Amino acid sequence: MQKVGNIQVENEVIELLKKTPMPVSIDYVAYHLSISWPTARGLLLNMALNKKVEAIKTTRGYIFSSLEEEPTPQNDKAMTKQ
Repeated sequence: MQKVGNIQVENEVIELLKKTPMPVSIDYVAYHLSISWPTARGLLLNMALNKKVEAIKTTRGYIFSSLEEEPTPQNDKAMTKQ
């Protein structure tokens, strides 16, 4: 079964990201959805390109979070500095 582009699997990813209080790695998503790491990577990067999740590049790779984050004082400060 193809997982990249599958609406049901994408909804599972979005629900997982909403439940976590901070951005997560590809490993985290792969483990919690019981899918392989390459499949999770393809799924997350495709969703980021389609603006369904947020991809954040770090020195160790990408981490991902849901787009529907609650505004926090820390996020508000970051937005005003740009």
